[in-house]
Amino acid sequence: MEKSIIDLKPQHEKTGLIEKRFRILLGGYINLNAVDGSAFFMAGLSAMCAQQPNIEITLVTANPIRKTEVVNEILYYPNVTIIDPFRGYLHNLADVGANSSSLTRTQYATVLYNVYSKGNFDAILIRDNEVAFNFVNDYPEVASKTIAYVTNITNTDIGLDEDTNYMLTQLANRNVKFACQTLEIKELLLNSLSEYDASQVFILPPHIPDSQGTFEEVFNYSKCPSKLVYTGKFFEDWNPDLFIAAFKAARMSSVPLSLTIAGDHFKHSKTDPFFVKNVKYLLNNTEGLKWYGGIPRHQARDLIRGSDVGIGWRSNRLDNSTELSTKILEYGALGRPTIINRTKMHERIFGVDYPLYANTMQEIMNLFQSLPQMQREVEVAARKTYDVAKNHWYSSVLPTLMKNIGNVPSSTTPKDNYCPLSANLLQKYSQDFLSSKGRVRLEGIWVIIEPDLNSTHTIGELLTFLECKYRFWQAEYSSRILESSNDDSQLCFSDESGKVSRKDAIKNIETLNHMELREKITNLLISEKKMRGRMKEMADQIAYYEKISEHYKALQQSKLGSLQRKIWRLRSKRR
Repeated sequence: MEKSIIDLKPQHEKTGLIEKRFRILLGGYINLNAVDGSAFFMAGLSAMCAQQPNIEITLVTANPIRKTEVVNEILYYPNVTIIDPFRGYLHNLADVGANSSSLTRTQYATVLYNVYSKGNFDAILIRDNEVAFNFVNDYPEVASKTIAYVTNITNTDIGLDEDTNYMLTQLANRNVKFACQTLEIKELLLNSLSEYDASQVFILPPHIPDSQGTFEEVFNYSKCPSKLVYTGKFFEDWNPDLFIAAFKAARMSSVPLSLTIAGDHFKHSKTDPFFVKNVKYLLNNTEGLKWYGGIPRHQARDLIRGSDVGIGWRSNRLDNSTELSTKILEYGALGRPTIINRTKMHERIFGVDYPLYANTMQEIMNLFQSLPQMQREVEVAARKTYDVAKNHWYSSVLPTLMKNIGNVPSSTTPKDNYCPLSANLLQKYSQDFLSSKGRVRLEGIWVIIEPDLNSTHTIGELLTFLECKYRFWQAEYSSRILESSNDDSQLCFSDESGKVSRKDAIKNIETLNHMELREKITNLLISEKKMRGRMKEMADQIAYYEKISEHYKALQQSKLGSLQRKIWRLRSKRR
């Protein structure tokens, strides 16, 4: 696909706009083929960052990519590179066997460093204590850029085990930053690392795409809320066999319920050898239940939109869990409430009066029996869940994350003179400010404005360009998804050699011959093409700015423009 002049490349200083990318290396000892929360965390974090055109993400997998359900939402961003260590030269560096299906944590840390050494990364975020420990211990020079997303602190009553405490202590001694999913994990970590600087620990909460409307727009009011949905994994502690049994019991009592389920990640029980077999039987043989198996995340969201209530009921063994389920938030952003356990964390987040709590089998059976008559309770729960989900939208989480991992505007920049890149930049400033001369820098996520009387452009002209750039970026992403849905051979997956087809992306490809030589030739060709196109590109950019300037001046002189300026002045006075 040809790239527009609205591109990732830095602009020439003469235009009054300077762009600088922020590059993130993302690792996690997680199987991205599995449709579960941990895998979706990696894809979701990449997608959240990729919505900003001047952030580049390189995601390194620990397993060969054979399925694309999880990574599907990031395959169409040109600023996301997914590196599969089972392809190309990394295959040899990690000493991976020909029939291997995963790397050891030590191998994975080696692969991460080899990727890091080939790129100019500003931050390294690793989701796994042991991988982060091996990475920093073996390559101490990376410590200042490394953020360890803390794992294995799962229960508020147990705290840190000996191995976890040792690895996190060693990371702390090297001044590695820590990201924690919840306040509970952060408090347990700081209690263990009593002498560690608390400012080096921040919360990176579960994050979900922004809602496509207000609560009133996304909530589906139903006089008989009876459509249940579950999207997730089939582990014993997630009670899939029990809630399906409760569903069957309600149906036998003539309660008009239906149940939609998506997911294909099964885990055998240590106590029940027939657990997986029983769950699969129930999925395939329960009247009123439709099972879709593993599907891409956007399709799972469509299933949620077609439902009334989600299921997030889990075993009481998880009542003291330190983690918050992302799917509760996804349901909430789509205007759907979730049946959840009454726990201290859930009461802190959703309130003690949340109407869809259930802890026992009897309580969820009673809830299923009463659900069609609980119109008011379902709406109250949905509104509460929607409000909680707002704090976890990509647009809410990303600015704080970027500051915590190093993408920070200069301390000398006035707070009123910078903001995240968005589609509504012009609305943030008065007409007088927009009409003044200035320069603009786009550094990662941040639009930084510097008034300058000697500039050849107004601040409004430059912000108009950036606003167009952002809107174009989002539109181009949507068009790539549409094109790929109509063409199974659409290029969609990245490795060290570039793009490969969708069909190849789901295969365990053997080492590619002469990969290093092929890579060098490819890089030379790319460099030559960039050099030949750079002068034309710069001229196009300047011409584009001048065209925007002409439109902007014409608008100022029109009746509509005059009215708009009056509105802006009134807004400015009210501030």
